[in-house]
This record gives sequence, C-alpha cells and structure tokens, in this order.
Amino acid sequence: MRRYLTFSAIIALGFLFLPAASKAQYSIKPYTLNVDGDGDYPLQIDINRDGVPDFLGGSQNLVSGNGTYSYKTAAAFPAQGTGYGDFNNDGIPDYVIGSVDYLYVYLGNGKGGYTLWQTARGQAAAQYIVADFNGDGRQDIAGLVLLSSTSTTGGGFEVDLYLNNGDGFDNAKTIFKTTFPTGNQSSWPRTEPGLNMDPPFFDFALGDFDADGHADLMLRTLRSSWNTSEPIPVTYIRVLYGDGQGNFTIKPVTSGNTLDQVTVADMNNDGVSDIVAVNGDQTTVYYGHANRTFSSASVATPGAIHLQPMLEDVNSDGRKDIVYIATCPSNYTCPDVPAGATPTGVITLIQTAAHTFTSTGFTQVQNVFTRGFIGDLNHDGRLDIALHTGPLENDNYQGVAQLYVLANTRSIARYCPAPAGTGFHVCSPAAGATVASPVSFNFSASSIYPIRKLEVWVDGKKRSETWNSVGQQAFSRVSLALSSGNHRVSLISGAYDGSVRKTSFSLTVK
Repeated sequence: MRRYLTFSAIIALGFLFLPAASKAQYSIKPYTLNVDGDGDYPLQIDINRDGVPDFLGGSQNLVSGNGTYSYKTAAAFPAQGTGYGDFNNDGIPDYVIGSVDYLYVYLGNGKGGYTLWQTARGQAAAQYIVADFNGDGRQDIAGLVLLSSTSTTGGGFEVDLYLNNGDGFDNAKTIFKTTFPTGNQSSWPRTEPGLNMDPPFFDFALGDFDADGHADLMLRTLRSSWNTSEPIPVTYIRVLYGDGQGNFTIKPVTSGNTLDQVTVADMNNDGVSDIVAVNGDQTTVYYGHANRTFSSASVATPGAIHLQPMLEDVNSDGRKDIVYIATCPSNYTCPDVPAGATPTGVITLIQTAAHTFTSTGFTQVQNVFTRGFIGDLNHDGRLDIALHTGPLENDNYQGVAQLYVLANTRSIARYCPAPAGTGFHVCSPAAGATVASPVSFNFSASSIYPIRKLEVWVDGKKRSETWNSVGQQAFSRVSLALSSGNHRVSLISGAYDGSVRKTSFSLTVK
C-alpha cells in the first residue's frame, strides 16, 4: 500500500477558496530519512522521551534533540503493522508486531533494548491500536487485518482483539469482519480518473465517539473492482463502539465514492470524538454525539488533496484547525517551480468560535508526499507539521526518503512544551506559589498511548476540561477565577479507555 500524492499534471478543477486571513507562517527544514531502508511508513513516537516526537522506520531513525533531528542507529522498528504501549505497566514503552499467524510482543528495558515477551495466535495485521478495551487496567491490542481474495470472495477486512491477561495475550478474537464479492478487492487497482495517485485504502483510529469513557475504534475501508476501465471505489466509514468489557457494537457512519482519507479528533470540544474526511475540494466533518449518531458539516478545501487531514491547534486558541497537503489554488500566485511541475505544499484552515474555517493561505514546500505528521516538533510550545516523502516517490532524491519539518512561527501565546518522559510539565502556576486571580494554568502531559483530555480540579471540583491532544501528548492553557486563600490543585490526564494520570500541588491566591 502506498500513501502518496503526485503532481505531474495540474488538476483542472474549479475550487472555492476561502479568503486568506493572514499568510501561513512556517519555516521549512528538510531532513534525509532512512537511507538504508525503504522509509515508506515511518512511525511518530517519542522514543528517547525528551518531549519531542521522533520518526522511526528502519535501522536508522530521526531522533530529536536540541530542537533538531539527527540520525540514531536503533533496533529495526518495522513501521507498518506495529503498535506501542506499556503492556506490563512498568512505565517503559513496549511494542508489538504481527508476522504470518502470530502476534509478537516485545518488552522495553528503558535503554533502547527489547526482549520478546510472548506470542499469541492471530493473523498479521496492517495496523495495531493499543488501549485497555476490557477495563482491567492492562493494555490490550486491536489489529486491522487485510483479507486476501479466495475462490468465493474478493478479499476484505477484519478487526481482531488480543486481551492482555497479565501473563501475556489471549489468542485473537475477531470483533468485525467484512468480505467483498469475487472480482472486488480492498485496494484501488488503478489511479483515480484524472489523477496520478495511488490512494490509501484504510484508516484505523482510536477514539471515544459516545463520550462514555470506553475506547472505541474507527475504521475506514476501501472497496474497488477490476471490472471497469475506470473503477470508482466505494469508501465505508464505521465505528466500533466499545463497552469497556471487550465487546463492540458496529455502526456505519457513511459511505460514498469521494471519501479518500479520514482523521479523528474532537473538533468542537464537546468531549466526543469526531471524524474529518477528505472529499476532494470539499471536506466533511462528522460530529459524533453521545447517542451514537453523527451530524455533518462541509468545509471548503481548495487545491488537490488526497492525504489525511492533519488536525491540531496551530494558533493556540483552544480549537482544532485543519492542515492538509495541496496544490497551489488557482487564484493564488505561487513561486516558480521546475518546468512541468505543479506548486505543492500545505493549506491551513483556522477554526473560528462558530466552528467555521478560514484559510491562512498556501505554504509552498515542493515535493511529492506520502503522509503528514503533527506535534510540537521543536519543543517551543507551538504545534508544527512534518511532511514525509518516500524514496520511491521522491522525484528530487531518488532512493532517499525526506522529512520536511514545517515549524510554526506564528506570533501566538504558546503552550507549555510536553514533558520528557511520561507525566506532566507545568509552566504555570508554580507549585506552592502565591498568585493573583484569575490564575493562568498552562501545562502539558505525555503518555505512552494517546491522550484524550486534560482537566484542572481545584479543591475537589473540576474547573476545566480541554481536548487539545495530539497523539501521545496534550496541551492546556486556561484562566480560572479563584477565591483568596489556599487551594489544592490536581491536574488530570485522561486516555480514551478511561485510564487517568494525576499530579497535585498547593497554591495561594492573594
């Protein structure tokens, strides 16, 4: 499977482009990645626990340090079909990988080494998601399996669940399966008509789509056929609602021919995970509700886009924005590029208080990209972007993968950078400090697995709940009016499976 977008020809489509609020502000720095491997599927994880995400894929990886990235030789981390968690609850990252008919779980020693812990029976998966799915305090594993075609089916997908029993993992239990008629398949057999592009054919993500504190799964799959000269795929988006006891209820969200790729985040800060789906020049936000339904709203997205939307708060106003890879919109004047090439880069859509989106313009990067990443990539409290191009798709560096870090240079109030290791970093207020009301709380948290929300509790009462999480890190900046006197403060980090971490301290308000 390839995840890339090429621009060898200009796409002749009429795009509605929103007015630019201000020029997008990024500084761009390229890094060479993974010269000794194919580098097509890097993972983003803070492997050296310094508070900055690293990029892994092969035996040479880009590891962060002092606001930049450099090569570090490490154990070979397969970037596809790999999941991370803390399976023995020792605070050290472990990882899992599938091969043939087995799941292999490796325990970390905290020094970069890993030891095989246990194997379990089950088909090798294309992607693994880690969470406590049955509420016993141990991290379980869900794997998305791509099914091969048979004499009676055209292939399909299934989701397998491995429960952590404390001594290892139970063999796989299938919690979802769909197969296609003969002559169909789970990938796209040809490029999309009019585009030189081979699209991704699944997305698998963790969320809480009914706000019940139990981990859910979102699955987008693609079905296509060899039977027509220009096959139009059918995309299905489903949610597997977990009950916290290892059982799931599957409900469809939508299906259609234009949903190329999706990403999950809480877009309207209501505590329910939402789905953002790329639809060519019109992207759709599917807002989740506690009653397990969805409502939708359209967002104009100019330029040719076919990679997952990147969802993060780029201007630090507490709302998720949308960043996506695109060609230069037709009504923009972009810098000159090599003859025959199309200007490529990113467009940023800033979310307003009314949950509409306004473009800040087009930032040119000029390459061929496989996928994008988000996070605070230089530890300055501003959320950044990274764009990856694989060696087979890189027109300028044949055989070499590239990572372009687009550092956010906006003049904005910054978040507290993520802590090194697992836990909290509190920039304000300081523990034991005497401060005036309103009190500014600016803090962040890191975890081995994805964070759903951050909370501020004062004297036993919840005073703030924010949903600005980016993978394994989360950021909060709120101002609270507190009465004069001594107060006990607790900061809480909550995961999608209901597990929490907490730190507490006292402060005095003048």
